[in-house]
Amino acid sequence: MGTTAVVAWDRTVETNNTWLDDSIARHLARHGLPVTVERSATAEIGAGDILLSRTAVFAADLIVIGPCRHVRVHKFLLGSVTRTLLRHMTVPVLMSH
Repeated sequence: MGTTAVVAWDRTVETNNTWLDDSIARHLARHGLPVTVERSATAEIGAGDILLSRTAVFAADLIVIGPCRHVRVHKFLLGSVTRTLLRHMTVPVLMSH
């Protein structure tokens, strides 16, 4: 069984992003999971590529993504982050919305 997961979500979904980050980190830590919170945003590299890069750096064996923006399902499935992860994933990806 794996030991490291990269968990990511679209920070534009919530209005209080710092609270959300802290809340998720506290929840995971309460269950005995070690947590590192990292906020990544850059125009130079896409979010999907950032996730794949961080997955390699942390030697993660699972990517969990969600929630996405409230858009139509077909747009979510064809979104650039989802498309990048599905085309280039090196570990299993769990998607939630």
